[in-house]
Amino acid sequence: YPRRRSRLGFHSDYYLSRLMFHLLDQAETFIETGTSSGDSIVYVARNYPEYPCYSCDAKEQNIISSARRVAAGSHTNVELHVRRSPDFLYDLVKRCPDLAKKRTVFWLDAHGHDFPCPLADEVAFITERFPAAAIAIDDFQVPGKPRFGFDTYKDVALTWDYIAPALAADTRYQVIRPDYELHTSLHHPPRGWIVITKSDWTPVPPGLETEYAVSTVETQEAARLRMAAASR
Repeated sequence: YPRRRSRLGFHSDYYLSRLMFHLLDQAETFIETGTSSGDSIVYVARNYPEYPCYSCDAKEQNIISSARRVAAGSHTNVELHVRRSPDFLYDLVKRCPDLAKKRTVFWLDAHGHDFPCPLADEVAFITERFPAAAIAIDDFQVPGKPRFGFDTYKDVALTWDYIAPALAADTRYQVIRPDYELHTSLHHPPRGWIVITKSDWTPVPPGLETEYAVSTVETQEAARLRMAAASR
């Protein structure tokens, strides 16, 4: 790790970063919601200069400061937008319809305290429109591991029960959660996260399988279709 770990993305969490880079190695595009200080978008753009990288933030000042970092690093593969995250995603696919066909890694971190949580709308749109998506959600509850912090708001908590109804039907998903005990993040306590993949992603980095919990989830319609096919 570099000396200035605080400038790395994904909380400078070693195991989370290893997983994200493993997924990015299988992808073609990176899309982030919630640019904040620009750590994650710059981190990805620097390591994957051949990938288009898109990010949005509802706060103009966050985009202004992040744009300075992008320009300083000459990261010409980055687009930054001052938008609420659902509108950013809708407009991006409308403007670049072929983008939805690409293998895309998402980093969803736009949830905040100044407006209703957009996460369910983000997940519903992504799982409906992107057939080969790997969706990483920050600040998410890790069941059975209370030391990982997660976000709660006035109307919602970032838990599986909140996000599951937003998943598109007739789909099987792989779900990846942290299963490591080492404190590998700069955050105290460490922040929880979850990754949900569609299509044929190799879920975790070779040699680190014990650090992640991987499961398969089927939406109700997907399970019905699979059972019907098996009975033919």
